[in-house]
Amino acid sequence: MPKRTLADLVAIATYGGGFDLSATDYTHEELVKAADALCNGAQMRLFNTDGLTTAQLSIIAQHGGPGGVQFILL
Repeated sequence: MPKRTLADLVAIATYGGGFDLSATDYTHEELVKAADALCNGAQMRLFNTDGLTTAQLSIIAQHGGPGGVQFILL
């Protein structure tokens, strides 16, 4: 299955839907925009985050609101 577009993610998040994403499939800016769209308790879980710095992860988390973004660090 092909990855969802940023517009798809924003639409899903706007209606309160959450998702798991591979950070390697999206740019940092796209992940920030997806996190911005989270509402109604929706959560975005990111894995494969090794290519992002701690500062970038912190920015994504900040845009998702408290508990909105979770990172799967393996």
